[in-house]
Amino acid sequence: MRARDLNKQIEIWNTGAKVDDGFGGSTVTAPVKEGDYYAKIVSLDPGTIEKAYGGSIPQRSIRVTVRAYVELNPANHFIKYRGKEFSVNGALINEDFEDRFKSFIL
Repeated sequence: MRARDLNKQIEIWNTGAKVDDGFGGSTVTAPVKEGDYYAKIVSLDPGTIEKAYGGSIPQRSIRVTVRAYVELNPANHFIKYRGKEFSVNGALINEDFEDRFKSFIL
């Protein structure tokens, strides 16, 4: 990866946890911001998606690359970029198996 490729700032949010309400049910807490991180954001055209990931990913997708120390669980986290919320559609991919960068699809 070239220098200064991670030039977009994203926010990673936790969707919130289920908490017992004391009356036999549960409630979901408000989303919690886990941090701001720099990322490389690339939009993928439909041909790239079919070739690399199969047909199970939506037509217009975005690939995000972050440093490996960023903790992200696709089931519990979402991304905010320029005020819009995006959900993670796949698992984290270890770029080139070097443990330096992780990629995922929005």
